[in-house]
Amino acid sequence: MCSKYNFTDNYTGNGVLMKLKSLIALMLVLLTFAASPFQFGAFTADAVSIKDAELAEVGYNIDILDKYISNADEFKEYILSEAMEFNESIYIGEYNIPMIEEVYTAIAYYLCKDIPEVFHVGSVGYAVAGDKLIQMNVQYLYTKEECNKMYAQCEAVANEMVADLVDAKNLTEAEKALLIHDRLALKCNYDKKLEHDNKFDIYGALIDGYAVCEGYTKAYIFLLNKVGIKSEICESDILNHSWNIVYIDGKPYHVDVTWDDVIGLAGEVYHDNFLLSSEALYEGGSELFDNAHAASDYDTTPQDTTYDNYYWRRSYSAFQYLDGELYYVDSTRCSINRVTDDGNEELYRSRARWNKYWNLYCRLSTDGEDLFYTTNRSVVLFNVDTLISSEIFTPEEVDSAGLEIYGFEYLDGHLICDLSATNNYYNAEVIRVDKLYEKKSNDELVVLPSSITLITPFEVVYCPVGSTINPANLQLEINYSDGSKKVVSEGFTVSELDSDTAGTKPVEITWEGMVTSFDVHVYVPGDANGDGKLSVADATAIQKYVASIVEFNDVQKAAGEVTGDNRLTVNDATKIQKYIVGIVQNLK
Repeated sequence: MCSKYNFTDNYTGNGVLMKLKSLIALMLVLLTFAASPFQFGAFTADAVSIKDAELAEVGYNIDILDKYISNADEFKEYILSEAMEFNESIYIGEYNIPMIEEVYTAIAYYLCKDIPEVFHVGSVGYAVAGDKLIQMNVQYLYTKEECNKMYAQCEAVANEMVADLVDAKNLTEAEKALLIHDRLALKCNYDKKLEHDNKFDIYGALIDGYAVCEGYTKAYIFLLNKVGIKSEICESDILNHSWNIVYIDGKPYHVDVTWDDVIGLAGEVYHDNFLLSSEALYEGGSELFDNAHAASDYDTTPQDTTYDNYYWRRSYSAFQYLDGELYYVDSTRCSINRVTDDGNEELYRSRARWNKYWNLYCRLSTDGEDLFYTTNRSVVLFNVDTLISSEIFTPEEVDSAGLEIYGFEYLDGHLICDLSATNNYYNAEVIRVDKLYEKKSNDELVVLPSSITLITPFEVVYCPVGSTINPANLQLEINYSDGSKKVVSEGFTVSELDSDTAGTKPVEITWEGMVTSFDVHVYVPGDANGDGKLSVADATAIQKYVASIVEFNDVQKAAGEVTGDNRLTVNDATKIQKYIVGIVQNLK
């Protein structure tokens, strides 16, 4: 991945992402029967030994078995059933399988990694008679009892993750795949230090909570299968990476959960790599994902572009499914939205700002009863029926250390907040705050403001170059999400006016993290024609305006009025001419 995010060592390199490391040369050596440890009459045992942890994901096509095995589907079901029974010796002589490298490697590939439920196979060896494979000799990583216990844990977690989606007839296949994509990204973290034994399988992704790309990919297949959505592995040896091809309404699309979980903040999920065509995947959706899939050795079957620029790409937080409705944050607008058949409905728009940036960092979560979202300062309870926002938690570090909330997730009764001093948090220190959530009654909730409005404008919204503004009588109207309002005349800050040059300059008013603004039109005194300089042409323009030959906008009127009588007349044109020739020393 991109070195600017300090993930190079985590996402690339020799064998970091892939469970299977290329052993082709080793297999060729092992084909020398003299080196075989056992002899069984007419055939040699363990002539080839393929270790799951040492083979590379080099894109073996399982369909190659159809070419060399007449009843390949039956064969695959047979060896799978034998492996699930932990049989160490599997007789395959009746299938008349030739001793060809791409065939025996494809068999091992199928058994070791093509089936998410099979995470207990450590290595596959073969016994050979002449030029035919006679027997598979399988070594297992766990006992049958250990594996059954581990698999039961995976089943329980997976069933819980998709329980509300299995019979959700109001959700499309794409929406189910979306929610599972997000839930997996929240459940699993990328194993950057490669510390976890099961990082390549569903146990690592679902139980340990740590995996590399192969673990993400298998877990996504495992979860999608529970809601009836077909998925398969897509991989690139050039990229040393794997992801999914997912079939939505019969059409294939690329999905890369690993890359969409790239940073790892609480509640942060990207959707730049979800349901893409091959062209869109190759090109990348943003600076963060440039060249992430720029290779020529993976399956490019997905061609449909329906979802290449879909609305979910504007969200950098997990989607939430609550009481049969789908909710999300539009990160470009910092708004809470509900997905409807007639188009997505905006329910609330936050005016919070992070480190002078409007977007990207609002996170959405749920406890199964309510929605929560974040401002830069606080966790907010959002009532989807009344649309009232109530502040429920502000980490003390927000005020004591000047930090802001960039990540958030409700998890098992706790409010998890990731705080940083900068929006460049992937290169900065992140502090995690874990707060036990204590639900409050409606009377105890503090209703959050939804917007602020300037109700007492400044006396001057048009001013000459070099001016300052006086906010002395400024008043704001605070609008609360329950419909109530109040007026304040203090407790806010006003930004300085940039009046060094002419133009329309914004002035911002900030109150408790919320921002509103208005424009000040800065002009060159006497510049009635608006060309940014003072000349006789301005006097001429005023004369034409007075004679109703031309029209002026408000800025031109303010710039042209130099006599101080608040009227634009020929006297202003005359004073400008006198100023130009030095008869008067100043304008106004």
